[in-house]
Amino acid sequence: MFFEDIVNQNGVVLSLVNSIIRGRIAPIYLFQGPCGTGKTSTARVFTAALNCLTTGDVKPCGVCTECAGHISGKSRVITEMDGSNKNGIDKVRFLLKKLQMGSTSTFIRHNVYVIDECHLLPSKLWLAFQKFLEEPSSGIVFIFITTDLDNVPRSILSRCQKYLFNKLKMVTSLIS
Repeated sequence: MFFEDIVNQNGVVLSLVNSIIRGRIAPIYLFQGPCGTGKTSTARVFTAALNCLTTGDVKPCGVCTECAGHISGKSRVITEMDGSNKNGIDKVRFLLKKLQMGSTSTFIRHNVYVIDECHLLPSKLWLAFQKFLEEPSSGIVFIFITTDLDNVPRSILSRCQKYLFNKLKMVTSLIS
């Protein structure tokens, strides 16, 4: 729910917080790393921070309508799609058509679309994303999440903010 809750990804968190502070929000982010490293959780916290209604702070407050929506899973600013199944791919396809027609909400600071397992998307959808990158809409942010960087087109990789999520380090304690 908060940036402080994200474990062992200090460099990623610091960079995302600084981008919010500076107001330099990229149209596309790529979160890459092994399973279980906090990529999707970080995307949710980042989205809450981008849209938090509490002014003057980079952290999500946890109580405004935008932050509370993340807690309840009923957020209107983040749409999560899964590239590993037909339903998720159909949602991405529909979204891209909707964006081409210019249909987005004007009452939200940032509409964030998280696409998990993006490396499994068909090549035709990647071409549509390239068109979006040529003239990105303000207030639209895509976060691609992948465990397999080799299957993401180079033309996309060269145009997005990339974040590498490291494996979590095991902490062992000795009991005497």
